[in-house]
Amino acid sequence: MIEVLTLLLGAVLVHNPVVVSALGLSPAVVLARRLEVATGMARVSLVVVPLLALLAFLLDRAFDLPPGLAALRVLLLFPLIAALLLAGRSLLLRLHPRWEPRYGVYLPLFAVGSLAPGCVLLTLERAGGAGEALVTGLGLGAGYALVQLLLAGVHLRIAPAAVPASLRGGPVVILSLALLMMAFGGMVRPP
Repeated sequence: MIEVLTLLLGAVLVHNPVVVSALGLSPAVVLARRLEVATGMARVSLVVVPLLALLAFLLDRAFDLPPGLAALRVLLLFPLIAALLLAGRSLLLRLHPRWEPRYGVYLPLFAVGSLAPGCVLLTLERAGGAGEALVTGLGLGAGYALVQLLLAGVHLRIAPAAVPASLRGGPVVILSLALLMMAFGGMVRPP
């Protein structure tokens, strides 16, 4: 149980995909402008990334590539990522039909914007079994959700504040993200 908790907290805080590995920066910054959208994408990441990590782990073990051809695993994983995100998009259409017309364009960005493939590859590097892959995927999804909601909170707190005109909007969010990156980067042990 301690190992699972360590693996989960390590994936959320120490190996956070956005602030440590810089994966999925574009959707994290763009989608954090409104709290309802950030919450929706946080939910999507909590469901999609663990499922994707588990399925990618099983697919990787099914096609056991020799060490010289390990780079080909990415070619095997992209169809899996696309299929799972299309299924997730259709599920989102059923659950939240109002959400799709305005923000449905960002779901492919979630897939191709390096978050999903990066999380899958990080999971495959670290996981020794299917359970570890699922827990690591859940931690990486929760780490993305954490940063997404933190940035949405920054937007909410800054909107009524007296921020200089040159820092309003994007620049102050980028500065906040840089501070988050430094804070989370302090948890990583140097090699």
